[in-house]
Amino acid sequence: MEDDAELFKDYLGMATIPAVLKNAAKKFPDNECFGTRRKEGAEYKEYVWTSYQTVYERSHAFAKNLFKRGLCPSKDFEDGTFKFIALYSKNREEWCQVDLGSSLCGVTVVTLYDTLGKSSIEFIMEQTQLETVALSADKLKSMLAMKQEGLINSVKAFIYFDQATEED
Repeated sequence: MEDDAELFKDYLGMATIPAVLKNAAKKFPDNECFGTRRKEGAEYKEYVWTSYQTVYERSHAFAKNLFKRGLCPSKDFEDGTFKFIALYSKNREEWCQVDLGSSLCGVTVVTLYDTLGKSSIEFIMEQTQLETVALSADKLKSMLAMKQEGLINSVKAFIYFDQATEED
């Protein structure tokens, strides 16, 4: 289609997600970017907003730490060299910031879902040689069980979104 060519043009001089994020943080630092509903018991309350500047700073700090700690090393495959991180969580603010931070430092995000099942997750981890998984509390137990069963041997680090409990 003729319109498809329009999708690949730079928009106002920006051609990548990192460029768009940086530009938004510069132009609209105090504007609302991400909203998360505050929860009190079982009841959801009002949204708490995070500004573009804060989202950029957190994403940038995440990217810096991935690099500094060597959490997503380059791996050579038949079709090129890649750096991977797995994301295993329901959509939430931290999920987006990991995704943006990964984009900032050239790390490819591999998303995991409950519907994949254990054997599919094992296959994905084996194929990508993933070493780091960013996840929420409800996913930790299943990941640790797979690690203990020797199903995801390449995994060396978990980045945990939630407050760790004694059981965790």
